[in-house]
Amino acid sequence: GVRASTTPARLQVRALHWDRMRSYASLVASLNEHLAQFLRVDDVTVAERMRTARAERNRRWIEADPRTEEERNRVYSSLGELDLLKYAEWHLGDRDRHALHDRAVRLALDRRARVLDVGGGIGDTALAFAANGLDVTYVDLPGVCADFARFRWQQLGVSERISPLSPDEFWKSPNDRFGMIVSIEVLEHLENPVHHAARYLELLETGGLLVVTACF
Repeated sequence: GVRASTTPARLQVRALHWDRMRSYASLVASLNEHLAQFLRVDDVTVAERMRTARAERNRRWIEADPRTEEERNRVYSSLGELDLLKYAEWHLGDRDRHALHDRAVRLALDRRARVLDVGGGIGDTALAFAANGLDVTYVDLPGVCADFARFRWQQLGVSERISPLSPDEFWKSPNDRFGMIVSIEVLEHLENPVHHAARYLELLETGGLLVVTACF
């Protein structure tokens, strides 16, 4: 006869989600290829530029010495490809970051949460959720990183699950609520991080999850 399962239905569904989950590492594997396509160079050139991007980006930042959020935003906009390559290197090499994303995706899948990705940069955080069937709202400044994010989502067929939101819209959307809000190393770059963190709580559903990392 057929043996009845003694595993609770919720745990069976969770196991099914986790077995089929696309890991962060599997998604990052195509990052260099997409960078080469976006920048219209070969893989070797991407690797060479990536090796020097962090130092040059940091040199320009120190030289500009931005003090206010407006000045910081202006410098971010001017860094362009350097910022893109710096963040790409970070996404590729940070194994703790990979594990954090996989854990957050599992939690969001369990809840079927709508996700808000604040300061989403090159778009791989939003990608991690969207590639696993979750709806994501992505917030960041316009520029090369955001352009690359859209390009990458399109290449991987997840654009329909991701809704870009401008920073101004982030502050003017009082009716939106999210089951999970993700902010990965964003608050330390802001002039008033407490003000932004308070906004996260305003946009979080009752019982929702806040995933924040910061390095002050």
